[in-house]
Amino acid sequence: MRIHLIGIKGVGMTALAQILKNNDHQISGSDIAEDFQTKQALDKLQIQITEFDAKNITNEIDQVIHSAAMDLKNPEIIRAAELEIPIQSYPQAVAELFNKQKGIAIAGTHGKTTVAAMLGHILKTANFDPTVIVGAPVINFDRMNARSGKGELFVLEACEYRNHFHNYKPYAAIVTNIDYDHPDFFQSAAEYEQSFAKFAKNINPSGVLIIPARDKSKMPFSGKIIEYALSSETAGVTAFDIQIQKQTIRFHVMKNQRDFGEFELQIPGKHNVENALGAIAMADFLGVSKEQIQSGLATFLGTARRQEIIGEKNNVLVIDDYGHHPSEIQATISALKEFYPNRRFVVAFQAHTHTRTRALLPAFAKSFDGVDLLFLPEIFPSAREKDFPDKVSPEELSDAIKKENPNLEIIVGGKMLKLDEIKTYAEMIRARTKPGDLLLTLGAGETDKLAEEFLKGN
Repeated sequence: MRIHLIGIKGVGMTALAQILKNNDHQISGSDIAEDFQTKQALDKLQIQITEFDAKNITNEIDQVIHSAAMDLKNPEIIRAAELEIPIQSYPQAVAELFNKQKGIAIAGTHGKTTVAAMLGHILKTANFDPTVIVGAPVINFDRMNARSGKGELFVLEACEYRNHFHNYKPYAAIVTNIDYDHPDFFQSAAEYEQSFAKFAKNINPSGVLIIPARDKSKMPFSGKIIEYALSSETAGVTAFDIQIQKQTIRFHVMKNQRDFGEFELQIPGKHNVENALGAIAMADFLGVSKEQIQSGLATFLGTARRQEIIGEKNNVLVIDDYGHHPSEIQATISALKEFYPNRRFVVAFQAHTHTRTRALLPAFAKSFDGVDLLFLPEIFPSAREKDFPDKVSPEELSDAIKKENPNLEIIVGGKMLKLDEIKTYAEMIRARTKPGDLLLTLGAGETDKLAEEFLKGN
């Protein structure tokens, strides 16, 4: 079967391409010319990729799948409809595969990428041979963001945006948290929570819902529920005696009020201990032995753009993180401060979308405790909000942060939307860093490219 993927460079689409190709389909794809973080994975797959053009769609193509972010006026989508070629969106196509297997969905505002990768790696090392789709390259998967297994389990990072996860009918699910996000689509926190509640109804009653104790009331589910928490007298899975030792975290787990053993992580942050609790609970439910879970977690190396060490230049350690929600920013900074307590913290944060920044501005203002020097370039916009009237300037964001952190030095402004602008911005940061600093590039836009450009300079 020949399948053409429109918007193939997106993370989810790249993962889908990997799975389809590994299942003996002929894959072609199209996208804009710019390189994405998925380039390495796509290069390995040796898929021919062209720029968007109606001529790419011929009667030889059996199916077209398009990115959920794709404008339906795309010339290839229009041409496929004219030729009556079956067309699916990314979540529809993934659902067709996922719903046929014993699906394990990982949802939540943040943490779902890490938990999906953790669980996928645990199941892989325990020889369950799962199929896995993750929203970022997984270091343990040779920096691919998917793997195609022959086992019955399918671990899927399930995104809530535009209710995409309503397409999935999982056997079991982990919901990492329900913190209001995507205000360009969900008009209120209540509407956001209602979307998760509807997702819960899709979970097989014979399976399980694993969820932090604080969010249980938001997810009505008639089947088995396992609560987890960093510290709780009532949750079924909890952590205690958390210790940071030479850039590793060791902690004990209580399962149903009994000691379940000691576990180790190589990635920083108590929020990742909590993430691990969700993965531990699910792996245990699926029949993975405690020893196999311990081994899997201890060897888990994380994912790209999640507290990822990019390199070091002139004794400045450069770390990149995708965090773009206030809760994620706070957790990332706190985690890195624990691992690197003696470094000065320089952060370059590019806020992502005006709608999110406006809706969560008070929370963003409180997110930068512990930072010594903060760079705030112009906000990375989204095409879907071009008519949004209430745009936020970096100066307004800076003023809000200053009210919470009056002693924080903030450098405001500067574009970072093109490669030459990123190079200029990297030079500006390079001039302000000192040996011993930690530079954290933070955001869902182009900050990973900023980290790379910083390391290229003198």
